[in-house]
Amino acid sequence: MASDQLLLTIVLYLCEQLCVGGRFVGAERRSRDLVFAFHERCETTSNLDKLASLLFEAADMLGFRYAACGAHVDPASPPVGAFVWHNYPDEWIERWKRRHYHRLDPVLRHAETVKDAFSWDDPAFLAPLSERQRRILNEARMFRLARGYTIPLSHDTYFPASCSFVSESGDLDPHALTIARRIMAPLYSRALLLAQNCAAPSNERLSRRERECIKLKSEGADDCEIAVALNISVSTVRRHIEQAKHRLAAKSREHAIALAIQTRQVA
Repeated sequence: MASDQLLLTIVLYLCEQLCVGGRFVGAERRSRDLVFAFHERCETTSNLDKLASLLFEAADMLGFRYAACGAHVDPASPPVGAFVWHNYPDEWIERWKRRHYHRLDPVLRHAETVKDAFSWDDPAFLAPLSERQRRILNEARMFRLARGYTIPLSHDTYFPASCSFVSESGDLDPHALTIARRIMAPLYSRALLLAQNCAAPSNERLSRRERECIKLKSEGADDCEIAVALNISVSTVRRHIEQAKHRLAAKSREHAIALAIQTRQVA
């Protein structure tokens, strides 16, 4: 715990020192130092709950009241190997689960279409929202979840994911946001590894065709391209992929790819 507190003290110190005499001084070097220190701490953490605590404490030290990080899945029944962390108000989470907002959440959906971090009042984020998505944002404001900043963390062979930081005061300090972006890469990478290692995939082996379909899918081929490559029908490709999902106890195609790689059935 002492090392955790020391690291968080460094975070606070860097936030305070990033701006000196009204000028942005040494930001790149200081951010780089922080990422290195944070990366070392993450690498020594072997428990997902402890990593989550580290995230929430760091968010608090950076001036954010709330944080959420993890896969874009149903938090009521997350797939094997997926993790969802948050310290949002319980009442909001219960409403979010009950109304199945994970299917339509505007922040999650937008994070799946962009690579760069974005604020929740960015016109590029707000403009394409449907009326229902705008209602979700308005409901979130009732629980003081209005001024947020989201960092996409999508993984090519796993679930789409992101991390959001929310300021209760309404202010989003640009220096704190810079640090938040930098520390999320090592933290998420470590959490993803731990989550996959903790998963208990099925011992069932894939058939040759199932492996071939999953491998081509992992390389970005669509069903039609796989059918042409293997000289089989598109419906047969889909059947093989569904059978692979069943054997691996996967919740989605992306999950099946991740589990096939994890169990070394696909290189």
